[in-house]
Amino acid sequence: SILFVSLDRFIGSEAPAIVLIDVNTGISATDAHADHLYQAATRATVALTVVALMGNPLTKVLLDYDDCPSI
Repeated sequence: SILFVSLDRFIGSEAPAIVLIDVNTGISATDAHADHLYQAATRATVALTVVALMGNPLTKVLLDYDDCPSI
């Protein structure tokens, strides 16, 4: 089964696989959205998939990360 919830409802939980969607806003150290993305990404215990636009600053960060697989 697939569970679809907002991050606010999933705080404190974890799952083997997480798919993050709607991450198409800017990311910076002072951005509250960045904190939410971090919290969401750390809920995955086995696999994490992020769906983001290529022009998104987050996409550049992820693609520049050494352990990130190529698209």
